[in-house]
Parts: sequence; structure tokens; C-alpha cells
Amino acid sequence: MDTSKEVKKDQTSASGSEGVKADGAPVAPQEPSIDYEQEFHALFDVHTQTVQEKEQAERDRDNYKKGMLAAKGKKSAGDEEVTEPEDIETIVSRKVSEALKLKEQEDTRKRQEEFVKKIIKENSELKIARANKSQVGSGSASATPSEGSTVQTDKFFTQEQLDYFKSRKLDPEKVKANMLKNKAI
Repeated sequence: MDTSKEVKKDQTSASGSEGVKADGAPVAPQEPSIDYEQEFHALFDVHTQTVQEKEQAERDRDNYKKGMLAAKGKKSAGDEEVTEPEDIETIVSRKVSEALKLKEQEDTRKRQEEFVKKIIKENSELKIARANKSQVGSGSASATPSEGSTVQTDKFFTQEQLDYFKSRKLDPEKVKANMLKNKAI
């Protein structure tokens, strides 16, 4: 029994002070038995779990972004994003072409507005000219030499104007000459 106690003492003294035996002689360090394959699998599992969590976080972020854009009305929920990265030249050329299209559309709209304004102005001028022409034509056609009024061959005044001149005892030819003279000034 005494020997078993000594063996236990050697074991406890060896475990109590590492690298030294009970008699004080140094003990060669023992290599711990490490199962490298098991360590590799444990680290690989941790790595794959981390990668999966990262991919899930990216999917969640993309889904959140799409949902927010759809909620703001900037993009419909069914639209898919282009995942291919674009180079600078492609982006610049796309932006330039979009800007040129917008500029063209704006110029076309302005030309259309100007054309419509021009047409409206010409139309109103033509209506006024037609109204004046019909007044002149109807006024001189009703005048006859038997009525005693002066007959005008150039139809410058309407019949109402001629009647007014007659009531004021004015000569229509002199009024016409004065009007043309004042118009030239």
C-alpha cells in the first residue's frame, strides 16, 4: 500500500507543478493530443455559419430596400435590380442619353406650344379680317345711286359710316384722305 501512495504522490506532485517530477528532475513536456481534423471541421462549421448569416443579412437588406422603394412609389415591388456591376463609361453614357432625351422632349413641347400660340393668333387675325371684309362688302352693296348717297368704288367705308358722314355733312373722300395721311405719320 505504501507504493500506491507514493505513486499517487508522484502523480499529484507532477500535476501540481508542471514540468518537474517529485524528485525535482525536469519532465519533458508532453505534446497534447490535438485532433486537427476535428478542429478543422469545427472552424469550417463556424465559417459556413458566418457566411450564411452574412448572405441572409444581405437578402434581408435587399428585401427591405425594395419594400421601401415600392412603398414610396419609386419602384414597383416586382422589379428586379440588375445585379451586374456597370462600369463608369456605361453609366455616364446612359445618363447622358437620358438627359438628351429629356432635353429633346422639352424642346419639342416648347415648339408645339409656340406653334399653337402662333396658330391661335393667326386664327384670331383672320376672324377679324373676315369680319371687316364682310362689313365692308355688305355696307357698299346696299348703297345704290338712287338713294342719293355717294357710291364708293373702293368700298373703304361701310354704309353706316357713310350715313354718319352725311349726317355730319362731311365728304367721305376728304375723311379717307385724312385717315390715310394720319396713318402714314
